[in-house]
Amino acid sequence: MTATDAQVRIIMRERQRGRTQEQAAASANLRSRKTVAKYERLEQLPSERETARRYRTRTDAFAEDWPTIETMLGKLPLPWFCFP
Repeated sequence: MTATDAQVRIIMRERQRGRTQEQAAASANLRSRKTVAKYERLEQLPSERETARRYRTRTDAFAEDWPTIETMLGKLPLPWFCFP
């Protein structure tokens, strides 16, 4: 289970108050003290660890047909709301 930023903030606050890892996990509604240990070691929020994905998860279904689709769209008249 991934912890949210709010849960990690609760963990850190509880640990500063002198609570054990188990108590901090319970306060943040987490199942494991290992999660507490992980975020103590990393010293980062989960949102700070996220990196943007730079790869496709699926093949592009329109890759070979896209040039044809663009020419078809270019020939269509603009809708009335596109004119100033």
